[in-house]
Amino acid sequence: MDLLETSAQFIKGVGPKKFELLKRLGIKTVSDLLFYFPRRHEDRSKFLAISQIKLHIGQFHTIKGVIRSMNIFRTKNKITMFQMAVSDGTGTVYAVWFNQPYMKKYFKTGDNIILYGKVQQYNRLQINVPEYELMADDDEPNIHMGRIAPIYPLTESLRQRMLRSTANVCVSEFSGRVVDPVPKHVKVNQRLTDLRVAIKHV
Repeated sequence: MDLLETSAQFIKGVGPKKFELLKRLGIKTVSDLLFYFPRRHEDRSKFLAISQIKLHIGQFHTIKGVIRSMNIFRTKNKITMFQMAVSDGTGTVYAVWFNQPYMKKYFKTGDNIILYGKVQQYNRLQINVPEYELMADDDEPNIHMGRIAPIYPLTESLRQRMLRSTANVCVSEFSGRVVDPVPKHVKVNQRLTDLRVAIKHV
């Protein structure tokens, strides 16, 4: 059986529940996911000091720092907010998630973290509902931050991080099995990238 036609359910980390979400995007096989391309890319490769992002209010930026404190509270409008203070030695920014108190269980004070989101200035410097990545002790590169990150078309209940992680596993394990229909001499003559390489890059 052609592995590229294997059900996407059997890609590492997918399983029956996530497979149902993938099917809403028309992704049923390994091949479908390999050729499900991002709609755009975001440059998350450049880290700014927190003191610098103060100069770029309203723009999207990537910062890395240490979690200094966390708390959950309710606003006057009865909105539950989970708030995290992150510092990098030059300043502090507050990451905020609305009506997601469960987020607190994913972090602990002292964790090294990368945040990406739109910088806002209220009574303090803030990033609302940022994408995040906890850094390992060896600070290995990750697929969500510190790089050019793919942004995929989504469907309800399917999150960007989940799809990006699944696509990364799929490309790593199966892209080498893709057959490029363009003859080698044509690719050389026309300076075309090999299909397998193109899939990895996109």
